[in-house]
Amino acid sequence: MHDYRHRRSSCRATHSGSGPPYWFSESALRYYERIGLIDPVPRDSSSSHRRYAAETVDTLEALACLRSTGMSIDDMRAYLDGVAGRAR
Repeated sequence: MHDYRHRRSSCRATHSGSGPPYWFSESALRYYERIGLIDPVPRDSSSSHRRYAAETVDTLEALACLRSTGMSIDDMRAYLDGVAGRAR
């Protein structure tokens, strides 16, 4: 496994509201959800828009940092598993 180091503050992006984080494409968000890197995102019953919980946005922010290092999906999953103490 590679030793990936990042400073959270340098990767931190501003996100307001419950809409999709702007630093990911819609297809990337759906892909990360499909492969289990993020939990399923509930939809608003009136508009069918996805509503991103703060915890999910935090996870996506970490993924953006990890992705910027060139980390593979498998290594990102291992990182998240270690941080969360759970299997994905």
